[in-house]
Amino acid sequence: MHVIDYYSRKQPRVTRSTFGAELTNQLEASEMGMLHRGFWYQVLTGTRGAMTLHEAVNSDVITLPLYVVGDAHAVFSAITAEEVSVPNDKSQLYAVRAMRDRLDCVALTRLLRCDTRDMLCDALTKGSIARNAIVEAFGQGFWEMMISEQIHAWPDRM
Repeated sequence: MHVIDYYSRKQPRVTRSTFGAELTNQLEASEMGMLHRGFWYQVLTGTRGAMTLHEAVNSDVITLPLYVVGDAHAVFSAITAEEVSVPNDKSQLYAVRAMRDRLDCVALTRLLRCDTRDMLCDALTKGSIARNAIVEAFGQGFWEMMISEQIHAWPDRM
């Protein structure tokens, strides 16, 4: 039997802006997703050497998709811009570039931006948010965003 363990903690990086906080959270979420993706790859196909696993996780060898969903329009725009530009907080450039590189090499299948009203994770951290949608998503095993005109996805390789 395999058990997946995850815990919530404070963000270890200090940021000076909402943009930086949102970007850092998406970067850390993608790191955790890549770790889980590699774990499930080995569970399904057998143990691999470190280099083989690294190459599989950072390419399209693993067919298990990995999506990152956020509600920060500025972060989505910065990562998906045709030419990545330097953010106002210049120290964030490497995080923007890292997310873009993960998308380009298919370590991260897709980046989605949705309307704030559709963010299920807000139900875990904000007291005023209704819990119905998150309970329903866990019960059904999938998440359907309701405000479809506010869903933006990149890249468009589906």
